[in-house]
Amino acid sequence: MSYWLHKHRLSHLIVISSILTGVLISCSDEQETTASDATTATLIFPDHNKSDLDIGFLSLSDKVDHADWLIYQTTKQVPLQYVGRQAVKINLIYLAKRYEESGRMIANRTVQIIKMLEDSGVHVDLQEFMDGIGQIPLEGSMTIYSSYCQHYFNLRILGLSHENTIQYMISKRLEVNAR
Repeated sequence: MSYWLHKHRLSHLIVISSILTGVLISCSDEQETTASDATTATLIFPDHNKSDLDIGFLSLSDKVDHADWLIYQTTKQVPLQYVGRQAVKINLIYLAKRYEESGRMIANRTVQIIKMLEDSGVHVDLQEFMDGIGQIPLEGSMTIYSSYCQHYFNLRILGLSHENTIQYMISKRLEVNAR
């Protein structure tokens, strides 16, 4: 593994761990307020109604949690019951900061790409996708999340596995950045 790639992954881990620390601190404050809600078994969507999650595209006026919407749209699972909920929230924050876009736009584009691939018969795991896209080095002129998503889509449609797609995209970015 090259020094640059090792350094990049290390910085990625540092950013994720600092975000996780912040999330854990905020979660400890929220536990007190949600403890009474947890006793009501019928409340599976405490932050919003199920109909809030059924919207096809997040607009500026939508008040739904972006990560919960992303989870529901791509897995059809109840966000509070989704095992990787915190990881999705952390990845969404990381990708939004990395690509300098809103969490809403990252969520919208992620849902669009995953649905397009699923419609084409290509299964995509939400967490694998977000982790993989987060590993690709940013190229000087190409730092737009949509561009990386479209490149990922094109390679997967050609038959590459998720792992091979991410490795290919990493190698191409390292090649371009070395010039």
